[in-house]
Amino acid sequence: MSAPTRDELPLVHPLVHIDLDGDVLRVTRKRTSMGGSVAEVEASFQEFEELTLRYGDRAQLLLLDTRDVPGRNDASFETAQSRHSAATFGDFERAAILVRTEVGRLQVERLFRDAPPKTEVAVFTDEDDALAWLRR
Repeated sequence: MSAPTRDELPLVHPLVHIDLDGDVLRVTRKRTSMGGSVAEVEASFQEFEELTLRYGDRAQLLLLDTRDVPGRNDASFETAQSRHSAATFGDFERAAILVRTEVGRLQVERLFRDAPPKTEVAVFTDEDDALAWLRR
């Protein structure tokens, strides 16, 4: 059996759940970690990019909910994040990232300050605030 093509990827993915909420593509990361090795982290970012390519043409705004995911600040993750930052957010007009804690917000903001994507990105701990910012 051949691997699924980009258009055959499931709506419910092992790492994320995807939902369209009007003009917002909501991607919720599941509790599953991105893995420990550089190869696993790279593969996870590449899969996410494929998913946003598939569904990104249906929405202008992206809400990435990472509240259930264990935080990472190791060198392999940060290197991969910086390398994939632009492609991760594709052509979305704006992207809001939800994190669980203020410490997580500061960490993600630092990552984007060091490697800013072309998409306008903001980080929130409150979902209502994130949605209000996206739809402003």
